[in-house]
Formats: sequence, C-alpha cells, structure tokens
Amino acid sequence: MVIESEPMEGPDELNSTDHEILDLLSEGRQTTGSLADELGKTTNYTRDRLKLMRLNGWVEYHHQPTALHELVEDPR
Repeated sequence: MVIESEPMEGPDELNSTDHEILDLLSEGRQTTGSLADELGKTTNYTRDRLKLMRLNGWVEYHHQPTALHELVEDPR
C-alpha cells in the first residue's frame, strides 16, 4: 500500500499500474472503482496512485463525490 502525500519527483517514478491508469484515462473519464476493476487492482491501491497523480496535476477529480477522474496532462 502506498502512503505518500508528496508529489512524485517526475514521470520516471511512474510504475506499470500508473501507465495503465493513464492509458485508460486517455480514453475518457473513469471512476476509481471502474479503474480498479479494469486493472484487477484493489480500490485502495488505485486510489493511492490516483492521489499521487492529482498531487502532480496530471489527473483531477471531474466529480469528487463519485471519484470520477479525468486526465489533465499525460506526463509520459
């Protein structure tokens, strides 16, 4: 489990799950749950990775109550 509250140093810190998340978000908005299901990862792990991406400004909530995320900038 990732428990970080600092932004990533840069795109070189992206792991394979991050790349998969960015690929899916490049196709359109997704909820945390839908991303977790699509990736076969836990919701908590997916939420942690999205939080790091939000801290970097790469991803943002489009609708926070439903955890709908949208890609702002692909750092790759």
